[in-house]
Amino acid sequence: MPILCLEGPSAVGKTTTATTLQRTHHAPWIQEVPHLFTRPDDAPPHWYLERQVDRQTLARDASTTFPLVVLDGDPLQPLWYGWTYPEHDRWLDDLTDFYRPKFASGTLVFPDAYLVLTTTEETLKQRRAADKTRPRRNFERHLRLLLTQPRYFEQLARLLPGRVRLMDAASVDGTIAELDAWLPRLREGTDDALAVFDQIVEWLRTHPAPHV
Repeated sequence: MPILCLEGPSAVGKTTTATTLQRTHHAPWIQEVPHLFTRPDDAPPHWYLERQVDRQTLARDASTTFPLVVLDGDPLQPLWYGWTYPEHDRWLDDLTDFYRPKFASGTLVFPDAYLVLTTTEETLKQRRAADKTRPRRNFERHLRLLLTQPRYFEQLARLLPGRVRLMDAASVDGTIAELDAWLPRLREGTDDALAVFDQIVEWLRTHPAPHV
């Protein structure tokens, strides 16, 4: 405790922040699905969603031993990603059918804290150009998340007061300093996770994603 979920668009600095916290705070780093699991050729339809649940289980297990655990990427990422890039009319119903029973059973809960790193499109492009170590596939397509991701997490912040913070990713040192000031004041996550899930789903259903 706590489990800190890092989010933000590609090239914003999530990995650098996570590895810094791993080094300076001895925090286990639970990476994103593609870095932890190999997708089989015959993967069932919900394979990716199940692995998101597995990641949070890993984080919850680690939190019984370590004072801080870093969850790199939101286990509910398919919700706001589907909102941004809907593939079919029933995308939200399909995701709700998978996730809601997990919340109802307590298998899945919201992380204790969300840190959503933000910056400008120009800065993201500069950071991408400077980093030759990662291919960052679909980078241009994902720039649309600069519009939708903050909107989603601003709403989640209203539903989870004090547990969601959007922060300008000007520097890793600045981010860590703000985290060190914020996390000790973090209130325990006593919210009704199922009720919050239902509310964020309803918000997604009634609020079209912003367009460029």
